[in-house]
Amino acid sequence: MKALRFSVFLTLFLVSILCLSNTFAQDHTQWHLPEGAKARFGSGRTTGAIAFSPDGTRLVVGSEIGIWIYDAKTYQALVLLTKRGGNANSIAFSPDSTKLASASRDDTIQLWDVVTGEHLRTLGGDKRGFHSIAFSLDGQVLAAGDEDGSIQLWDAATGEHLATLAGPKFHRITSVAFSPDGRTLASGGLDDTVRLWDISTREPLEIFVGHSANVTSVAFRPDGQVLVSADQRRNIILWHLATGERKQISSGHSIAIWDIAFSPDGQMLASCGGGQGLNGGINLWDAATGEHLKDLTGYSVANVLGIAFSPDGQTLAGSVGFKECTIRLWDVTTGEQLKPLTEHASKVTNVALSPDGEMLANVNEKNIIRLWDVATRRQKHILLGHEQRVNSIAFSPDGQTLASSADSRSELILWDVATGARKITLKEHVVLSLAFSPDGRTLASGGGAEIRLWDVATGQIEKILTGHTRSILSLAFSPDGRTLASGSWDTTIRLWDVGTGEHLKTLTDHTTEVTSLAFSPKGDILASRSQDQSFPSRAGLLGEVIILWDVATGESLGRPLVSGVSFYSQGPIPKNVAFSPDGRALAYGNSKTIVLWDVATRQEVKTFSGHTEDVSKIAISRDGRTLASGSHDGTVLLWELTPAPSEPEKVPEDINDDGL
Repeated sequence: MKALRFSVFLTLFLVSILCLSNTFAQDHTQWHLPEGAKARFGSGRTTGAIAFSPDGTRLVVGSEIGIWIYDAKTYQALVLLTKRGGNANSIAFSPDSTKLASASRDDTIQLWDVVTGEHLRTLGGDKRGFHSIAFSLDGQVLAAGDEDGSIQLWDAATGEHLATLAGPKFHRITSVAFSPDGRTLASGGLDDTVRLWDISTREPLEIFVGHSANVTSVAFRPDGQVLVSADQRRNIILWHLATGERKQISSGHSIAIWDIAFSPDGQMLASCGGGQGLNGGINLWDAATGEHLKDLTGYSVANVLGIAFSPDGQTLAGSVGFKECTIRLWDVTTGEQLKPLTEHASKVTNVALSPDGEMLANVNEKNIIRLWDVATRRQKHILLGHEQRVNSIAFSPDGQTLASSADSRSELILWDVATGARKITLKEHVVLSLAFSPDGRTLASGGGAEIRLWDVATGQIEKILTGHTRSILSLAFSPDGRTLASGSWDTTIRLWDVGTGEHLKTLTDHTTEVTSLAFSPKGDILASRSQDQSFPSRAGLLGEVIILWDVATGESLGRPLVSGVSFYSQGPIPKNVAFSPDGRALAYGNSKTIVLWDVATRQEVKTFSGHTEDVSKIAISRDGRTLASGSHDGTVLLWELTPAPSEPEKVPEDINDDGL
């Protein structure tokens, strides 16, 4: 009986553990959130660092927000490593697959327990700038190439620094690799050479000269007989170590080769880099003859920053960089593309919340618009249709329509939020800014020096407002819908009567283009943002400023607020400002943080920190409880502005008059 009870208990316990594991694996939007944040959308822009564990159970991806460990079969996220783990230049597994090392841009090496995600220790930290790391075959030594042209060796178990291998001074070491027997270390660097080192004596063995550009990657064939190296001029060289023979391959990558790897059986070689078409993003080669076998990416993918073969040699993973920033997987035999990891998006350039706060829209550099369900934190639709940079997105007041515009003509699109389908395409001019009227019947678009007011139901132009002398960058309706504000490259803000189209006032205190406008909830104050040469930023450079205006008089209200954003750090899409629904606070993105500014006292009252790259756009829900921020780190964070109201305490009633 006791045995039966124990068996039942053990079964229930294991089931509960499995359920918890699945829950955690699926709900990665909640992992390691910064203080004040309540959800994360997207897994961060990839850095190019990618690796399969030697036992084939894990796929590791470096991103701007941390290091993700995925199940190599299901590709579900298992762990996010965040302790100084973001911006990893290189990652490496120990041979037994239990430890992971990462080289980050903060000039340190981090060691992690792969199973638990526990941070074990930090190595380095003396501003060497590590760019490549590798474990020895026995897992006892960790090597890292640094910015100064040296290679550092550590005891992987204790963290003790063992030696410094002095290479080409002041020439960054870009790649290191141990030979299969662990006796030799190969390195490539910015001095255009490949070097071999004796690990036991810590002395150089040989210098290979043959590249005419920076060496970007080196790798040993699994039998240790051949070393391969690649450079930024798209050349691949096979070095036969026993005979000294070398074979050069002109790869055809149109930009550079960023990474190179042998298949586990040593018969195939993969290279990745820039280019499309034949010899494009990823190419496979016969490792013996150098013959080109196939291009895995064709015309669809370019600029692959890192590659990794699965231990069985059947799958190749590629970290697609620059604007796409996804992880793609291919069947090596058939060339068929497998399930991609799409949440590693590129820079988020714009973000919008539906008025009820239930839907989130964001745009990335690839001109892809994603719609998310805020409650479930699941992606609902991907909106494709813009061929050029998406400048502006806006939800209609009822939340049923999303408007988007891009850098080319005929790309002002109205989307059905529920289905993700196009409702209508409005044509005429290049649009840089959009705004819905409060009743949702009118859409204002600014592009060139004209403002057009559209009837949303029919798609017809109602009015054209003229007066600006240069392109219009920002638009905002007053809360009552009677006034429209427009900001332009001509440095002015104009106020318009929406009903008549009459120009009411011109506001002229800005000295550069006006990139963002927002009315206070009462409509009596207008906030504007620009990069003004007359006000230095906190760093002493020309910086962005925010001016508050009295809408009735057209006069500015006191001295402008100087943000901490330098003039030179402006992203491709201008940053914006937003009032809280009660009008007491003004929110704006300030480099990597979001600042809440008290309108009455002109003091910063709260700062949200957690993004690892510049904040591009922010949005506040109509109930004032949620702020969304999009960042160049490839994520959108949701922040709690005010706590949800608690349930009112129920007062007991004396129903039968008995005093109880």
